[in-house]
Amino acid sequence: MTKKIVITKAVQEAGLDVKLSEVDKKLYDTDEAKTITAILKELRDKLTNVSAYGSIASGDNTAGFSVSLEVAHRSHVEVWVKASDACDIKVYGSRNGTDWRLVDSASLSAAGEWHKGYLNGYAYVKVEVPTTGIDVEIEITANP
Repeated sequence: MTKKIVITKAVQEAGLDVKLSEVDKKLYDTDEAKTITAILKELRDKLTNVSAYGSIASGDNTAGFSVSLEVAHRSHVEVWVKASDACDIKVYGSRNGTDWRLVDSASLSAAGEWHKGYLNGYAYVKVEVPTTGIDVEIEITANP
């Protein structure tokens, strides 16, 4: 039996009239409804795109720059970097947001932009430009 049928049956057995768009607007006292609400919220969260963006000006860039994002194991990750001069770019993955694994690196030989897409299995992704004294913009996006 598929999860959709199980959820639909549980909704019917609980005597609930639930529309997905109204799940967050209604509170129910039954355990079945609370379980269904939690499942639907988790599903909605996993199907939502997430992104992070950051930038730093050359005068403030005294220690390099990085942006990280909790991607919650979303399978597709896009990384975009723009720099005002030559730089190194490092992409990391982490299962816990603390212990980082280097998964890719690249270099710009002059000012410009760099973009790459990844199939992802990590819970967190971090992009770092360790080069100091340059303008840097970093964007990470992830979708299911």
